[in-house]
Amino acid sequence: MKKKAVIIRADASVKTGTGHVMRCLALAQELRNSGMEVHFAVSECPDALVKKIKAESISVIKIKSKAGTLKDVAETAKFTEKKKATWLVVDGYIFSDKYQEAIKKAGLRLLFVDDYGHCSSYSADIILNQNLYAGTHFYPDAAPFTRILLGTQYALLRKEFSPYIHWKRQIPEKATKLLVTLGGSDPDNTTLKIIKAVKASHLDLHVRVVAGGANPHLKSIEKEISKSPSLQILKNVSNMPELMAWADIVITAGGSTCWETCFMGLPNIIIYCADNQKPIALSLETSGAAINLGHNCDLEEKKLISELKSLVKDADLRNRMSEKGRLLVDGRGAQRITYSMGGLFLRKALKDDCKFIWELSNSKPIREVSFSRNPIPWDHHKEWYERMLKDKSCFFCVAETAERKRAGQVRFRINGKDATISTSLALEFRGKGYGSILIYEASNGLFASSKVKTVHAYIRPDNKGSMRSFEKAGFRQVDLDSFAIEKGSLHLISEKSGT
Repeated sequence: MKKKAVIIRADASVKTGTGHVMRCLALAQELRNSGMEVHFAVSECPDALVKKIKAESISVIKIKSKAGTLKDVAETAKFTEKKKATWLVVDGYIFSDKYQEAIKKAGLRLLFVDDYGHCSSYSADIILNQNLYAGTHFYPDAAPFTRILLGTQYALLRKEFSPYIHWKRQIPEKATKLLVTLGGSDPDNTTLKIIKAVKASHLDLHVRVVAGGANPHLKSIEKEISKSPSLQILKNVSNMPELMAWADIVITAGGSTCWETCFMGLPNIIIYCADNQKPIALSLETSGAAINLGHNCDLEEKKLISELKSLVKDADLRNRMSEKGRLLVDGRGAQRITYSMGGLFLRKALKDDCKFIWELSNSKPIREVSFSRNPIPWDHHKEWYERMLKDKSCFFCVAETAERKRAGQVRFRINGKDATISTSLALEFRGKGYGSILIYEASNGLFASSKVKTVHAYIRPDNKGSMRSFEKAGFRQVDLDSFAIEKGSLHLISEKSGT
């Protein structure tokens, strides 16, 4: 059987940095681990990074059109069709709401990686925002049934970090090892400013400086470091987890590297190098996992030296920062995202779904747990179904796989501010944790598109599986056979992939 394929559309450069591609590489590794075939499509990407991607047995193709344009969409869609890919993953601020709409019109499943809601609307099947400050307020105009994955439980870490999931950092009384890593490009040469400040501090530190493949200032950094035997420069490193395990303190920019330092329990001093990194720096400082020194353009050498000296001496503070970071990032984000991509998705019920709903409703497992166990005649069902599609008091959804195979249904009967839910899954999709997700997402869609305030569910007392699904979706048991949830109380507890 041919492997399912995923295309990842992301770019990297001196100007934009390498973060978009690097975090997508982490997802690509997990997708490959789950049996997927993965391809990158890039309009620009440093040779060193292309080489890194290809080393993972992942192909890289060049997009010749201008990034983010409709021609880019056409070229990417053509490549996706050629590879018969199920999913397209898009990551980058250049990709707009129009780009998403065009991708969806091409009939593709879309996972859109976002950081701060830079689009005016979203039509993706999944929106991923892995940041600590992520919230649904960024996506008020997301399409119905868009799945939104928020927070550091979805932080993307490359497979190199996997051996450290159960690792425990030892905090020395005095820090002696400093790691400096400002991302793949560092266009403003903030690394040089940091090196000069560290030298001026006269601290007894062994310093390792990581320079990314797109860094244009290598010569000036090498020149400064050559004067100090305690400073070492490392280029195009492939052992970042080992370096983070070696270090007692790290100085980083406010990009995705911060989630790696959290996972490694490494006390972090952040000097952010772009405005979009500011929320990461602020949120991590608020959480107690990092110290935020502000924008690199406003960096004061005296302030950096003062904070570094204090952190070197304060073992208790470093220990607290380490513990806070580990609580934020557990290293299983890519697994959770991959699980979500392989799950079920909701859409509005259509006329062509009539026979599927009839066969599902008459299946033995569904009839056995229904209040009425009598088979449903086809003519009766057909008449009822056509009536339901026209009925404005009926909110009717069909669940399907990423490959668009129908798998189940969720239906609401609306009565003023109340609604009653009915849901069912085909036998092959039961017992996999999908039920609670569909109940949650369908209820969320109903609350967002109607005046309904409360959803009720009526379940036979012997249908324990269905009861668990509703409880995991946040419903509370009201009576022996009834559950309910109010708008604003909806939440989801998932047992899959460690969530």
